[in-house]
Amino acid sequence: MNNTFDFKRYDDAVEVHDYNGFIDQDGYFYKVSSKNHTDAKVDHNLWSRAYVKAHGDRFRRMDFSASGLFTLSQISSEVDVMVHIYGFVYYSHDDVYSKPIIKVPDPKYNKFTKSKYQDDMLFSIMLLNNEDPFSNPIFMDDKVYSYIGLESETNERSKRK
Repeated sequence: MNNTFDFKRYDDAVEVHDYNGFIDQDGYFYKVSSKNHTDAKVDHNLWSRAYVKAHGDRFRRMDFSASGLFTLSQISSEVDVMVHIYGFVYYSHDDVYSKPIIKVPDPKYNKFTKSKYQDDMLFSIMLLNNEDPFSNPIFMDDKVYSYIGLESETNERSKRK
């Protein structure tokens, strides 16, 4: 196992709120990189590849929906595999404004949906980071599978002009 990657499961939002990472179905957070990207040599795709390789026995179960081949053809990265195939929540930040970027499982891929435990951890982290989870569509609409906070920043700037 590569020492660059942290595969420890964290259950305390206070301990991980300054990190980008993944949240598993049980609500455990996995650190990928610091929120301010000081450890740029590790990104979510590299971490995902190493994690699946190290924990491959956990990832044998796949229960695809009817249009499996077409659906799989829409998966374009290791992050998409972790989120849509294995049911993790992706939590990261853009490099400029440090706004949250979130991806949650879309059940059309492998029948995973965002769990209550994932909701709780994500909500707690966003509260600690002052990212206003109360108005985030990820928590309000079950059909929203991604959120890019930078889009709201861009919309706010264009309204001010």
